Amino acid sequence: MRPARVTPDDLLPELNEAPRVSARPEPIAAPTPVIPVQASDLAKSVADQVAAKTASLGLTPQQAEAITALTREVVERVVWEVVPVLAETMIREELKRLTSP
Repeated sequence: MRPARVTPDDLLPELNEAPRVSARPEPIAAPTPVIPVQASDLAKSVADQVAAKTASLGLTPQQAEAITALTREVVERVVWEVVPVLAETMIREELKRLTSP
């Protein structure tokens, strides 16, 4: 003997009585606003400042280029040392803020 065939309409009363569950979880906290910065604009601004300063010193183009290259190297080294530590600290502080009661 074959079992009775169940249709979706047969299940509707059970589905209507089931507890409703939200498909999306509620956000824990509002995200911190981010200020957009264009790296190319910032780099251009710094390069323009260095060029203006070296020009005011009466340096030759080769000397100005050497100073610019050295400046770039020093800044990159400092950034590679400072930014990861700063980012880690900021992330830890944000996690602490979000998880504190």
